[in-house]
Amino acid sequence: MANTVLYSLRHLPVVTKSAVLATLSLSLTVLIAQLYQHPTPVSGQDDAPTRDALLTIETVKSYLVLYPGLILTRPWTLVLTGWIETNALLLLSYLVILTLVGTYLEKRWGWLEFAKFIAVVNLTAVASTFLIYVFIFAGSRNIGYLYDVCINGQFGLVSGFTVALKQSIPEHRVTLYHPMLSFRVKYLTLIYATVVGIVLLLTRSYPYLYLLIAGTFASWLYLRFVKDHNGVQGDYSDAFTFATFFPDWVQPPIAWVAGHVFHLFVVLRLLRPLPAYQPLAVGSQDAATAPEIVVDVMDDEDPDAKRRK
Repeated sequence: MANTVLYSLRHLPVVTKSAVLATLSLSLTVLIAQLYQHPTPVSGQDDAPTRDALLTIETVKSYLVLYPGLILTRPWTLVLTGWIETNALLLLSYLVILTLVGTYLEKRWGWLEFAKFIAVVNLTAVASTFLIYVFIFAGSRNIGYLYDVCINGQFGLVSGFTVALKQSIPEHRVTLYHPMLSFRVKYLTLIYATVVGIVLLLTRSYPYLYLLIAGTFASWLYLRFVKDHNGVQGDYSDAFTFATFFPDWVQPPIAWVAGHVFHLFVVLRLLRPLPAYQPLAVGSQDAATAPEIVVDVMDDEDPDAKRRK
């Protein structure tokens, strides 16, 4: 078993292998530390009102996982926390997904583009979730939102993988155990976000939920407007519009709203306008160098008459 795992790791692409090893090593470090280290308050006053919120500050976990209230003293956690999972079952699922999907995307895009994608999605999802809790604290003045909440895990990155697969193989059909449980990959993001989102909402796992939502939007925005596609920046195809993430019957109103939001962002210069088709102008340099193509579509004279002439 161990030899099989080591063999598989050795043959993974370089970025995928690095991501798997980073996730495994950082997560195991935190999990092992939690078994032997108990939280201790940093305040000497047992009856201090913030005692419960400050219990975890001096643990090993707090130096690797992002707590919103500790970002100024431990800024490196903004980068590390996206690779850490403290739930053993979730950790195992992350490793499997990273291995399978990461290998496919890295071979398809190349190591550099794949590295940029996972870095952007992971960091954006974590930073967005951090800002959400800062705003919640500002509105509630509850210090627990700064020190009781830890932001970690790869829900954002996994959600980003579903978006990347939708772009790459949208019409590929996935079957789960039975032909009745089959769907096209272009609906994978919607299914994943809906099912997992409901579970996270019911279990009140709000940091995971925010990571999932932020990762979905971050990955789509990056692939749609930023990532290089065969020398062209962004993917402006109709098959990758925001509305296509939803069933056909709700796409028209979503497309209408998304179009107005996009137009607003263009006006605010946050996004570039969509590239429009521009025919070659008469007398332009491109028109002068374009090959001349003549198609005879009017000559309907009988072939026998041509031979007699």
